[in-house]
This record gives sequence, C-alpha cells and structure tokens, in this order.
Amino acid sequence: MAGIATAPKHQVWRDTGNLGEVWAPEIVHQDGRYQIYFAAGRSGAHRMYHISSTSPDSNYSAATKVALPGDKWAIDGVPFTFQGQRWFVWSGWTGDTNVEQNRTGVAGR
Repeated sequence: MAGIATAPKHQVWRDTGNLGEVWAPEIVHQDGRYQIYFAAGRSGAHRMYHISSTSPDSNYSAATKVALPGDKWAIDGVPFTFQGQRWFVWSGWTGDTNVEQNRTGVAGR
C-alpha cells in the first residue's frame, strides 16, 4: 500500500451509457474474472452495476445492472462466498424515499 500514491493511474472504463454519478468502485477477482462493482445514478436512482474482464486493467465489459430484490436505491455492494454459497451485500433504502440509511441487503445467488 505504501506505493499506491505514486502508482500510475489507468482508466479501465468510461460511462458511455450516461449512468450518472459513479460511486465507490470495488474490484473482486472471482472465477477467473475481474469484476468491478459500483453504484451509479442520479439522486434517488442509484443502483448497483458491475463490469468484468479477464484482465485487471483492460477489456472491461459494458456496465450491467445488478438485479437486487425490490430494485431500490443501493450503494456499496460487494459479492462474497460463505459456506459454498454466493451472496451479495449492499447498503440501501427500504422504501423509495431518502430515509435513514440503516438497511443492509443480502441476496443469495
């Protein structure tokens, strides 16, 4: 981590789909692919998306929306595996309005 401040920057994706504000990218290596999960949208429309590639620094796919239960405002999502089952955890709203952000969703896949 000491060298991260001086490491060269490398852009791997551009928002050509006009998704809006992009927040909190998280890179995960899973099943031989690199997945970058991020929240994107405007105001109350932020949803989780991901892009993927076999290389960590090139050839990423177009953004794909992560299908979460209820399709509500969601940020800070990341997949994980627990006891052989894949899960996705995120932070978001229960309803459709900006309320206290104290809900965390978990969905198995």
